[in-house]
Amino acid sequence: MLNSSGTFGTGSITDAVPTITSTGTLNPFSTCAGVASISRTFSISGTSLTSDIVLTAPTGYELSIDGGANYFSARTLTQSGGVVTSTTVYVRLKSDATNGASGNVSATSTGAATVNVATGTGVVNAIPSAPSGSGSNCVTGVTSVPVSMTASGCGGGTISWYGALTGGSALSTGTNFTTPSISTTTTYYIDCTVSGCTSTSRSSAVATITSCTSPTITSTGTLSPFSTCAGVASISRTFSISGTSLTADIVLTAPTGYELSIDGG
Repeated sequence: MLNSSGTFGTGSITDAVPTITSTGTLNPFSTCAGVASISRTFSISGTSLTSDIVLTAPTGYELSIDGGANYFSARTLTQSGGVVTSTTVYVRLKSDATNGASGNVSATSTGAATVNVATGTGVVNAIPSAPSGSGSNCVTGVTSVPVSMTASGCGGGTISWYGALTGGSALSTGTNFTTPSISTTTTYYIDCTVSGCTSTSRSSAVATITSCTSPTITSTGTLSPFSTCAGVASISRTFSISGTSLTADIVLTAPTGYELSIDGG
C-alpha cells in the first residue's frame, strides 16, 4: 500500500478484542431464614463479542435480567453484531441460602476476559420463636380494671402486642404492656422480632381477671350427737352449707362411720 510519502509499504490489521464491562458493585446482602433477600443491581455490557455473555450466580444467590420478575442461577445475554448493550442485573440471596454465603457473579464470553462482581458475605438471620407472656388482676362486682402484662423469651429483640392472632397493628411494643380496662379474662397475642426477622406465628398471652373477694365457704347449724342400734343407721341431723367467690366446687366428706346426703336424705 502507499504510505504518507507516496511510496509502497506494508501494514497489518488487528482484530478487536472481545470485551465485557461491568458497572457498579454489590453491597452485602442480608435476609431472614427461608426468605429471599431484597435485590441489588449492577450493569453489564459487551463489545466486539463473538458469543453471548453468560452470567452465573454463586451458590446461595440467584439473578434476574428481566427487572427482577424471574430469578435463576444463570442467564444469557444475547449479543447482536458483537454487542450487548448495557443491561441491569438483579442479584439476591436465595430463600434457602445459608449464613455466610459469598462469591462472585461471573460474566463470560468466548475470547473475553471473565468479569467477576463480588457479592460480599451474606447474612442469614434465624427466625426467632414466639415469646410467652401473661398477667392478672381482680375485680369487685362488675368493675373493669387494666391488667399489667409481662412477656419474656425474645433474646434482646422487640416484643409486639396484638389484639388478634393474625393481622392488625401492634397495640404496643416492649416486654411490658398494660391492657385497656377489662372485666373478663381476655387473650392477647405477642411475637418477637430480632435483626429484622419476626417469629412466624404469635403466641397467646392471657390477661386473667379474678374476683377480688376470697373464696368463702359458710356453714349454718350444728349437729347434736347421734345414737342408734347396732346394724341400724341412725336418724339424720342437718346443717346448711353455702359458698361465695368460689373458683371450684365444694366437696363434702363424711368422717369414718358417717355418711351424708344432699338430696333430702
